[in-house]
Amino acid sequence: MTNRFFGKFILVNILIASFLFSAVRYNHPELDWETLETAHFSVHYHNGTENTARRAAKVAETVYEPITSFYNFTPPEKTHIIIKDTDDYANGGAYYYDNKILIWATPLNFILRGNHIWLRDVIAHEFAHIISLGKAMKFSYNVPGIYLQGMGYEKEKREDVVRGYPNVIVSYPLPGMVMPMWLAEGAAQYNYPDATNDLYDSHRDMILRDRVMNHNMLSLTEMGSFGRKGTGNESVYNQGWAFTRYLQENYGESVLPDLMDAMSKPLKWSINSALKEVTGKNGQQLYHEWKNQLENEYHARTNNIRANERIGEILFDKGTAQLYPISNQDKIFYLSNAGQDYLSLTSLFEYDKESKETKFLQFGVNSKLIFGPDETKLYYSRVGKPNAQGSEFSDIYYYDLKKEKEVEITHDARAMNPDLSANGKELIYIINENGSQNIVLRNLRTDGTDTLTNFNNFEQLFNVVWSPEGEKIAFDITTSHGRDIYLYNMQTEKIEPLLNQKYDERFPLYSGDGKWLYYVSDKTGIFNIYRKNLSSGEEQLLTNVTGAAFMPYLDKMGTLYYTLYDDAKFKIARIKNPKPIEQEHATYDQNYKNIPENIELVNSPVKDEKEYSSHYSRYFIMPRLMVDYGTLKPGLYFFSTEILERMEIFGSGAMNKNYEYDAAVMLEYHLWDPTIFLEFYNIRRNLNNQRENYSDAYPMRNDYTFFLTEAHLGVSRPLLEANEFRFDIVYSKYRTVNDQFIQKTADEWTAFDNFSYNYYKGINFKLDWKFDATLPEVNDFTNPTQGWEINTTLSRNYDKFLDDFGIYKDFGTLKEIYNKNYYWKVRQEGKWHHQIPFTNSLIGNLRWKLGWISKPDLDSFFNFFAGGMPGLRGYPYFSMEGRNLFSLHYTFRHPIFKQEDFKLGWFNLQNCFIGAFAETGNAWNGVRGYSGMDWGTFVSEPGAVTKGILDDFKSDVGVELRLSGFSFYAYPTSINLDLAYGLSEFQVSDKMKNVYHYDKEWRTYLTILFGL
Repeated sequence: MTNRFFGKFILVNILIASFLFSAVRYNHPELDWETLETAHFSVHYHNGTENTARRAAKVAETVYEPITSFYNFTPPEKTHIIIKDTDDYANGGAYYYDNKILIWATPLNFILRGNHIWLRDVIAHEFAHIISLGKAMKFSYNVPGIYLQGMGYEKEKREDVVRGYPNVIVSYPLPGMVMPMWLAEGAAQYNYPDATNDLYDSHRDMILRDRVMNHNMLSLTEMGSFGRKGTGNESVYNQGWAFTRYLQENYGESVLPDLMDAMSKPLKWSINSALKEVTGKNGQQLYHEWKNQLENEYHARTNNIRANERIGEILFDKGTAQLYPISNQDKIFYLSNAGQDYLSLTSLFEYDKESKETKFLQFGVNSKLIFGPDETKLYYSRVGKPNAQGSEFSDIYYYDLKKEKEVEITHDARAMNPDLSANGKELIYIINENGSQNIVLRNLRTDGTDTLTNFNNFEQLFNVVWSPEGEKIAFDITTSHGRDIYLYNMQTEKIEPLLNQKYDERFPLYSGDGKWLYYVSDKTGIFNIYRKNLSSGEEQLLTNVTGAAFMPYLDKMGTLYYTLYDDAKFKIARIKNPKPIEQEHATYDQNYKNIPENIELVNSPVKDEKEYSSHYSRYFIMPRLMVDYGTLKPGLYFFSTEILERMEIFGSGAMNKNYEYDAAVMLEYHLWDPTIFLEFYNIRRNLNNQRENYSDAYPMRNDYTFFLTEAHLGVSRPLLEANEFRFDIVYSKYRTVNDQFIQKTADEWTAFDNFSYNYYKGINFKLDWKFDATLPEVNDFTNPTQGWEINTTLSRNYDKFLDDFGIYKDFGTLKEIYNKNYYWKVRQEGKWHHQIPFTNSLIGNLRWKLGWISKPDLDSFFNFFAGGMPGLRGYPYFSMEGRNLFSLHYTFRHPIFKQEDFKLGWFNLQNCFIGAFAETGNAWNGVRGYSGMDWGTFVSEPGAVTKGILDDFKSDVGVELRLSGFSFYAYPTSINLDLAYGLSEFQVSDKMKNVYHYDKEWRTYLTILFGL
């Protein structure tokens, strides 16, 4: 036994931190921030968003009293509202433990949502989250949850290593918030009694009605969690709102605050018991009563429509979103998300009418399509790559069908949904800025622009279309609930309403002769396509569907193309020579008659703006209970974030009864363009009762304590869409304390000696490049199917490792003598995710690892290791080591089931994948038969050297089981079990001449972590 022990370790807290700090994001140091103070809110906004901030302050104060009174709950301090307008992105988020709301100024325009005044809608929704979920907290604001964790280790290890490498990693939460998504979102949409910010509109009814009519309703279990493809997540919102409305109608308005109160009880882990407590019935009873009521109502209300249905011919339905069809004599062009999980991932496709072949043209298109004058170009808008500040804006492009090339017309114009003049010389489109939208005219010859409208009261525009003669522009607009259609007169520059009834009217389209305006309306409660004679005012109904009809297009032959919502999908349909339908055949429900007026905003005092000063969230503490190496190791995580996320701190600590501990602190500073970070890690490990004889007479015991310290200082920055660079300066120091005892009697040990020394010191400079070009998917953690991931690290290392001890002449004390290990190190791990050709669901994942260290006589302390959980799983981690590393791993993975819901206590199992893998590789120093081999030898005999390397490769095969779902409704949980069998039998010896023999055997690995 040698006294030069060292630790090879993994900290669970580092794994947890990777989830908290892994998001690639751009900082925005160019922004100047101000703050508005009201009685109950602090509204923070950057330059260019002051109007939005002032309106947000009024909306927030308007909803404060009714929401807090309804739930009888108030936040512990003022709620922070942050207004951002750095991207053409629309959303809002409630950080209820931070008591913070983030609002994007861009109004939401989503094909599954109706249109309401954005700030009223989103602020009321998010503040309802803050209050309702605050009332439902089980612990205090400072304790978001508790973690149960465990680590298991391989039994095999090197003689000079404290422990084997981990083969079990478990981290599982016990949250301070247990809330099914249907209730959380249903309550937020309800807001409070008599609220008019969001309404149960025709879109909400459409999604629910369609699922009921197609016998495809989400079960109560399915409503509890997100993580669904297509329209599944939105159906959680819709059914959640409809179900909460049902509960309120039957059990009183207090049912929502009562349920939140019930869910706040520490031992209440299921909504079923809370529903039983509040209503006297369990969840399944209530759900089935509600479902039966819906089925009876919807079937009765659609009898007339189903008897007189007018859909036409369905052309495309491969994905869940087929949108914006246009057609000429030979081809149909449209957007589709075919092959993708999310509705927003649409691409441009071309369909040849004669060959009936479909061709992919361009990814990422998300607007209506317009032909150029000679039909050789398609105009559209889409979000481009990040600019120099990292902002992603929508711009106008055209696709040249002859050259098969996309051309950008505008740059950072925040331009959407274009339309082209009849002569092809002028373009109109909508621009977005500070929450309001306007129409811009662009001369394509000179690139000069002219803003035609001057909306500045948070109006939202959607589609613009030129009249055939070019004298008028029709557009749809939201000023309250739903949309109306207005006209802009190019000569008089005046705006006048054309269709502005109380119901929703959208998607204006002129006929080729200009006599008719085609549009979409929900005047019956269901969206259908109509046309209006612009001379006589006659209106005609052209479709009659039980789902919905959107996005009409009329080709030169008079064929009507449109997007049909049916069976939870958007499909492309067409009607040749559409004829008017008697409007009494489309009777359903005139919901617009019951649409209330918006509540007037309060005139609460708003203090003048002041320069923003940093605000920090409270420190959050998450206790952790860990079993590590057979001992109980309690500890905690803590973190705090500056409200604008300019700075973040995360830390952890845990200690067992033997005083072994893990400690970590991470700081990130986001006020500059690159992120500045500082990370500090310190752990202690013990190795006690190591026996040997002293002077061949007395038994001696050695107790070793290892202190491993590491600090990282560096910068990181994303680049474009898929790259992130990180530069670290890493300081490391590993220290040993050796306590020696001599046994005097059977029960008596006497301290003999004690000394300590540093056995490793290093300063390393690391450059990391992370490339991630995988498409977002529901199961992209457990079963990624498309894209590439490549992580490359180049480092220059200045490491000193203990070689011997000497004597300080002046003091007569021991001193460490180090070997200098100065070297270059390159490491790369890559992954290629792909679907196996000619299969529908078999996924292939190719992974590779490679590494190279420049110094031939490097101490083995710094070697690569090729086995274990991160490497060849058929062998222990320490079984293969060397200065060179190469391995290939290929996995076939097939779903057993996806998007299912099996309730296992508080775990909702949604997905299961089975896989088989084969791996080969090695880590090595020299090649047999080539002692002292250098680069020149490889160049002169590449084939023989390569054969020598490959002959020593090890291989394994195995199977894996991957499960994913949600714990406690909202916490994505991934369970991975690997069984690997080594196909090679070999032995290795370490530098102390210990020989280790590795037989063919099965090895197992288990992880339980966050992910879906």
